[in-house]
Amino acid sequence: MSDLRINGKVIPYPDDGSEPGWGENASTWASEVSTVLDSISGLGTISETQVTLENNLIEANKKSVSGLVFNQNLTTSSTIYYRISRKSDISTEIAETGELVVFYDGSTWKMTREIKSGVVTGIYLDISSAGQVQYYSTNLPTTNPTTYVGFIKFKTDVNIK
Repeated sequence: MSDLRINGKVIPYPDDGSEPGWGENASTWASEVSTVLDSISGLGTISETQVTLENNLIEANKKSVSGLVFNQNLTTSSTIYYRISRKSDISTEIAETGELVVFYDGSTWKMTREIKSGVVTGIYLDISSAGQVQYYSTNLPTTNPTTYVGFIKFKTDVNIK
């Protein structure tokens, strides 16, 4: 028998020509491998990420949401789950959660947005022809710009090619 490690466990696994009685070890190994494979995200899937969002950014100066980019050679559609939060020294937190759906139609990227809860935060999202999600924002009043805090947290489900 050889010791194999999977998912933090060491499992004795039969070598070629091992005597009978190793079925339980082989079954344990197969079960652990299945668990690990089920947990692996699809190609191009994005794990939960948080990115800072600027205040009062005009549409002409849109910025990229770092890490929220799609390559049509890896995926042609995806659902993005997100949460946006904004606050300053003179405003209470405003937040929203929702879903973005991006789709590559063979020549360009398209995106829809559905706010599931919260309030409209004044962050506008778009997707470029290169698959990069971008944003611009309204002005959230503040007496000191350094007190502004804005971010988006996002992750994707398995992306589909």
